[in-house]
Amino acid sequence: MNKKLSKAELDIAKRTSRPTVEERRDRQSNVRRVVANEEDDQMLVNQATSSRLKAEARSSIPRLKYSQQAFAAVRDVKAAMMGKIEDISSLEKAVDLVYAGAMTVWEMAGVDMKTTASRKITGEVPVWKTRLQEKSVRDIASEFALKIKDPNFKQKITTACDILKQKVKALGHLIRRYNERSRRHKNNKLFHGNQKQFSRELEEKKNTGPPPDPKTVREFWSKI
Repeated sequence: MNKKLSKAELDIAKRTSRPTVEERRDRQSNVRRVVANEEDDQMLVNQATSSRLKAEARSSIPRLKYSQQAFAAVRDVKAAMMGKIEDISSLEKAVDLVYAGAMTVWEMAGVDMKTTASRKITGEVPVWKTRLQEKSVRDIASEFALKIKDPNFKQKITTACDILKQKVKALGHLIRRYNERSRRHKNNKLFHGNQKQFSRELEEKKNTGPPPDPKTVREFWSKI
């Protein structure tokens, strides 16, 4: 037969089957302590590894996308770094510590930094330059109705670039001719309207060089 439990027995069963608030807090603090120790050990390993490498040979650390997990990782690593920053005596060690902290955050996010490509300082094309080149190619292809999937796309885009260069060169020649014609028209108008002003403008010469030495000036004028 099923026997009903009294209220006192039910309270005792609830207390014994579920952990109390203090027990849950103790368990959570123990878990955090274990995780903090693992992060501390991993950061020490990363710091020792990065300190043996030059800045050019270190793997590049990409930007971390924001998430709750990433925020928690940054917070925990920052707390671990604050306990080590007091022992730093040089800028190089500070850079090593910050780099090791960044590596630790990425490893906590599940990314192996050892597999990322090393930075190449020499011969590397800047990202902004590549982006502008790609945009220019897209604009030219759109202007000449070219399709990127066309097998002869490279040849056609090169021809289109040559055509644009010739147009720019011809336009520059027209602008120079227009400026020269405007200057002649202005001089002719000034000659017929005010010959004195025209003569003064012809005689004026702008001295863009440094001022002469006073001693040299006195010697020159004393001989006249």
